[in-house]
Amino acid sequence: MILQILYLLFAAGAVIGGLNVVARRNPVNSAISLLFTFICVAALYILHGAPLLAMIQIIVYAGAILILVVFTIMLLALRAPGQGLGRFWTFPQKIAGLCAALVLAAEMLFLSARATFGTVAGGGMNLAELSSPAALGRVLFDKYLLPFEVASILLLVGIVGAVVLTRRPKGTAAAVDAPDAEETKGGGQ
Repeated sequence: MILQILYLLFAAGAVIGGLNVVARRNPVNSAISLLFTFICVAALYILHGAPLLAMIQIIVYAGAILILVVFTIMLLALRAPGQGLGRFWTFPQKIAGLCAALVLAAEMLFLSARATFGTVAGGGMNLAELSSPAALGRVLFDKYLLPFEVASILLLVGIVGAVVLTRRPKGTAAAVDAPDAEETKGGGQ
């Protein structure tokens, strides 16, 4: 009974944190909500009996990815925090987002019903055997080696693209170094 209550609390925390990520206008507050969501998801992994996945969730997502997001926010040097993206969404984008949310909700209901009334995908294996580091390594590097390598190449291309897009010509100051650079160039009148 206590495990079910904890599961519902962490699941609700993950959903609320995810909603806060997209609802907050300040990107730093969104990053903090993202951290809260990652921690709730890690707690759900622990409740499911997969402590390795929980530690990977904390180390990779809460550690590396969130720090990358915070550095990106700092690198962009947002001048007017609180603008948000709400006013930039067009009607077709809102419809597409609603359709995607409905498809994801239907998928979650289907998987929940399948997990409740069906069997575990591993046949006679229990959850501890399915989520052991050795079993995860075998599946990752045998069956999913090509997608794993493609994901690493995509991440490398994304990093190179971010560096190219944020590179400034020589002799120009960053917005953080000289926030009033545009005003002084125009003659200050």
